[in-house]
Amino acid sequence: QSPLTTSMRPEHYHVTFRDLAPLSSATQRVGLDGRADSLARLPFSLAVTTAGGATSQWARTMVFTPCSSAARQITVDGNLEEWNDWPIVINGVSGARNPPTGADVDDPADISAVAALQWDETHLFLAVKATDDVHHNTRRDGSLWDGDSIQLAITPLPGVPSAPAAEFTLALGADGTQFWANRNFQGQPTGILKLPAAVVRKGSETAYEVAIPWSALPGCSPVEGTWFGLGLVLNEDDGKGRGWIGWHNGIAADKNPAAYGQVTLVKRPR
Repeated sequence: QSPLTTSMRPEHYHVTFRDLAPLSSATQRVGLDGRADSLARLPFSLAVTTAGGATSQWARTMVFTPCSSAARQITVDGNLEEWNDWPIVINGVSGARNPPTGADVDDPADISAVAALQWDETHLFLAVKATDDVHHNTRRDGSLWDGDSIQLAITPLPGVPSAPAAEFTLALGADGTQFWANRNFQGQPTGILKLPAAVVRKGSETAYEVAIPWSALPGCSPVEGTWFGLGLVLNEDDGKGRGWIGWHNGIAADKNPAAYGQVTLVKRPR
């Protein structure tokens, strides 16, 4: 952000590479200065020019949200004992919103949440700690989203409107805790998924926790630097009809993977 105007101030980085043979590839790391803001949507462009003058350009809107490697084994039980940092905030101004009757989405004590992700070689872990004054979900199976719940969507191609995506709902509903695939990647099942998942309600807080195997997320790999799109919606129903608040967009109001937030896998500092 420019200190003199309300507009963004471009930052320019220049990196040289050598000895790249024809029809070969190499990885070039570029360090970017600044603090990660999980709500900022930043225009990013890349231009590569060879010594012969050939140029290729690439542009995308990017979101920098870190997902640290797990410091210890995570037990999916809804207690959230393995979770300390919460880089994702879901409230009335964090993305998509549709205030339900009888709820105030601008009051964090009524409905709000924080969320985080971790990863290891076998699973991507998601935890959401929601504050909700009334828990109400009498739904089951494919209609779980029509009550208090979370919806999450993942794509391996961030910023691409036509990218493949999977969309899931995790809820404590009429049949207890269920994790449901509303839509999924080609070759992956829809419907009820028997994955490690928990929803625990204590007082005015609801803890959501799930472990998704990397084998269920084609195009995403448990490797440092892996970058994927993630959409999150916190559904709210106090018994008078559903509304929602989200982290970025692309799930509830429209189905657009380019509008998801984005996550990058990082190694936890030792």
